[in-house]
Amino acid sequence: MDCASGFGAATMVTATFGFVAVSHALKKMMAKAARQG
Repeated sequence: MDCASGFGAATMVTATFGFVAVSHALKKMMAKAARQG
């Protein structure tokens, strides 16, 4: 898993996408909880 084989860059992109996806999911869950509560 190093940059020479291309995995370094792919890890950054995948991690960023994952963090963004989790952020959206948490926002949706919090908004839903706020409406219900």
